[in-house]
Amino acid sequence: MCAICGISADESLDKLIIDHNHETLTVRGVVCSYCNKGLGFFKDSPTRLAMAIEYLVKHDGITS
Repeated sequence: MCAICGISADESLDKLIIDHNHETLTVRGVVCSYCNKGLGFFKDSPTRLAMAIEYLVKHDGITS
C-alpha cells in the first residue's frame, strides 16, 4: 500500500515505487506514482507541502 494515500497495489493503475531521500539515498517507504510525482513537484519540501495545504484550506475550505 502507498504510505501516503493508502492505495493498494491492486487498486493502483501503476506499480508502487520505492521512495528514497535524494540526498542521503535512504529508503523512506513505498508510494504510488501519483504521490511520488507529488513529492517531486513539491521538491520533497515539507514547507512547500504545508503551504499547499494552507492554500487549499484557505480557498476551498478543505480540512482533511
